[in-house]
Amino acid sequence: VYCRRPGNTVVVLRGSPVFIYVAGAGFTTHRGFVLPDVHAFFIQFMSFKVTILGSNSAMPANGRHPSAQAVTINENPYLVDCGEGTQMQLMQYKVKTARIDHIFISHLHGDHYLGLLPLIDSYVLTNRTKPLHIFGPQLLQEVVEAHHKVSTQRFQLPFKLLFYATNPHHTGVIFENNDVCVSTLPMKHGLECTG
Repeated sequence: VYCRRPGNTVVVLRGSPVFIYVAGAGFTTHRGFVLPDVHAFFIQFMSFKVTILGSNSAMPANGRHPSAQAVTINENPYLVDCGEGTQMQLMQYKVKTARIDHIFISHLHGDHYLGLLPLIDSYVLTNRTKPLHIFGPQLLQEVVEAHHKVSTQRFQLPFKLLFYATNPHHTGVIFENNDVCVSTLPMKHGLECTG
């Protein structure tokens, strides 16, 4: 299944072994087989849904939004990319932002991460206390820290902001818990990028 329209939700029935590859503007699922070390999410015997919050390119278009996908597994949303306006899309499609604890950024083109800074600001304004885990290019941490230094004259958050640098040259597991295992996949793009 390939989906490019914002707001489309794909629900895979419980008990279906599934391989999901999430990258940039869409996702693909492959049933019945798993490619070793090339997956973003492999879920077996779990309910989940993918909501395409945005799938547009860098140029604005009426009714389209920059890249962002919410992958909800056992009622826990994981955010994949966070383009401009992602918060509005999360509200529109009723994805609870307070439940997002893990954010995965593929690369540093603005249409994939510029919604992250206001999302973090909103977490500050709502007095978030639980840690936020961000996976992405190594320079992303510097971008976020510089934004908060300039906008608040300090970099002091009421919650822990934990950064994990992805390696754009190698496939590997970057996060795993009881519900999901997330691996990166090097992508060919205008700059270093992982899927």
